[in-house]
Amino acid sequence: MTEQETVVQVKLLSGEPGGIRVAATSSGSVQLFVVPRKQLPDFTRYDDGRHLAVYMLFSGPRDKVYIGQAKKPHQRIYNHHRTKRFWATALVAMSHTAEPFTRETLDWLEWQCARKAIAAGSCAIKGCKHPDAPHAVVGGDKIFADLCLLVSMLGYPVFEPRAEDDTAQAASEGESNAVMPRGALLEHRLNTGAAELMVACKRND
Repeated sequence: MTEQETVVQVKLLSGEPGGIRVAATSSGSVQLFVVPRKQLPDFTRYDDGRHLAVYMLFSGPRDKVYIGQAKKPHQRIYNHHRTKRFWATALVAMSHTAEPFTRETLDWLEWQCARKAIAAGSCAIKGCKHPDAPHAVVGGDKIFADLCLLVSMLGYPVFEPRAEDDTAQAASEGESNAVMPRGALLEHRLNTGAAELMVACKRND
């Protein structure tokens, strides 16, 4: 293996490609679970309640995504199962080391996910106020880099820059965003004219 190569291991936890999967790099600090909504009850087998997590709820790879954090990921996502109808798949990022993420790491990682999604141009931003940046955490950049790699590899390019023609069309359409307390709800109509992207960043107490 060369220095440029990265080995990513994907396990089919439910034994099928469309079921629950978990991906991680050989030297990474993040493991990313892909949980289809219909298999959410099975996720309890892999969430022991010990790991804090950042999660993303997707209706599709380039459609809607909700970004949040949780002390108990399965419980939090199950609450979304009861209250949010739009999503079809949950991506749940936990520590891939013996030490769970700290709350400080989680705050920073959630903030970074929202910031990078905006910077990538996946959403049109107009007058949106972000929460103040949390204190930087040791190893945070490496954790986020691992997360970006896994999210994109699994087919959810929310952190990847938009094409120039898409960005130009977004500007011409003049779409606006709404601001949520302690977070941001960002909307953008894609060049298909049919899909929308929503990023919602909300902290859990």
